[in-house]
Amino acid sequence: MVSILFQTLMAKIRYSPLPDFIEFHKTRTSKKCVFGGLGSGKTTSLCYEILSLCNENKGLAGGIVCPTLKMFKRDVWPTFKEIQQKNNIRIKYRKSESELYIPHTDSTLYIFHGEDDGESIRGPNLAFMAINEVTLISLATYQAALGRVRLKKSTRLETVMSGTFEGNSELYDAIVEDKQCGVWYASSRRNPHLPLSYIKSIESSYDEDLVKQYIDGIPVVNMSKKALRKFDRNKHVADVKYNPDLPIWISLDFNVEPMSAVLWNRYSQLDGGPVLRAFKEYAIKDSSTSELAQQIKEEFDPKQCVIFPDPAGNSRSTKAHGTTDITLLEQAGFKDIRFKRAIPSVKDCLNATNNMLAKGLIVIDPSCKELIKDCERVELKPGTDIIDKSDNRRTHWLDGFKNMIDFEFPIKAMRGSWKEVKIR
Repeated sequence: MVSILFQTLMAKIRYSPLPDFIEFHKTRTSKKCVFGGLGSGKTTSLCYEILSLCNENKGLAGGIVCPTLKMFKRDVWPTFKEIQQKNNIRIKYRKSESELYIPHTDSTLYIFHGEDDGESIRGPNLAFMAINEVTLISLATYQAALGRVRLKKSTRLETVMSGTFEGNSELYDAIVEDKQCGVWYASSRRNPHLPLSYIKSIESSYDEDLVKQYIDGIPVVNMSKKALRKFDRNKHVADVKYNPDLPIWISLDFNVEPMSAVLWNRYSQLDGGPVLRAFKEYAIKDSSTSELAQQIKEEFDPKQCVIFPDPAGNSRSTKAHGTTDITLLEQAGFKDIRFKRAIPSVKDCLNATNNMLAKGLIVIDPSCKELIKDCERVELKPGTDIIDKSDNRRTHWLDGFKNMIDFEFPIKAMRGSWKEVKIR
């Protein structure tokens, strides 16, 4: 492991970069980026690179872009605090001005965010720019950030970036196809400060494509636009018979045209086969929650059912004035109703569902034609993790399906789980 001793300001800082980051630090070019797995050390390396840029551009302003200000406060600022505490240097966070200040080099670092597609990236010309979690910002934000790095006085006019690939292939292509941009990849496996249990936890929570991204730092760019890219009719569609001795799980999306629901048997994982087996679906046109609930009641005992409804049903109703959809289900006799108050991440819902499919834990009866169509046909909007809802006939069965999976089999929270400075 090579030890780097920065001069002047950095004379107080001894930093030993992990092997995957050595070339990233040594290389001098107008733009450079390291894609790393979760816990690979990419945020730490970026912060040290920022200090190096301050050291070489004394008295000149730079910038830091994060996808959101919350992510700066949660990830970047704690890393800087740990660096200053470890090395006894001063880094001031001026919250009201949204900037950092380093007295030793008289360096002001303006903090920008990507929540408005770069509209807020305004102000003075900058000597350098750093972008944290670059694949979580839009192409417009990226271009706006690059446009600020134009201060002629700069000794080292440079944009430095790090991130874990998150599916934004448009931005990834813009970076790797730029001949002036150096690109490196860092694996979480090669961070000796990272617990082995962390790696195993990721491996158990994601399918193989996402393991490549979230552990090895290798973007899987050519994945299908399909929301459920792991669904395979040959593997996941087979005859399913209703088992009256097992609980019935109902994935439900509130939608007047049509009201949509899928009924599943929940099997024990000890059985060794699929855990969730869809045996029946509903697609009732111009209907309501009450009508759907009544139809299910005529065939199945509500006490045997667990319903996973659309979270929005807690605040509005499809057809009843002043009564929420959730209340209507309760009035119909369904008491075990499970939902999150809000879906924090559609991407995580889809990742969890793809993980279950990849592990062979889901099978769907051929009679569930609409659910199968959703699994095969629903796509993401290009370059995003947003479900394309342009076809109003689609997504209703998928929405209920993914929300059910996210509630009962969520991917484990990895980001921010480890606070040691060397593994960011």
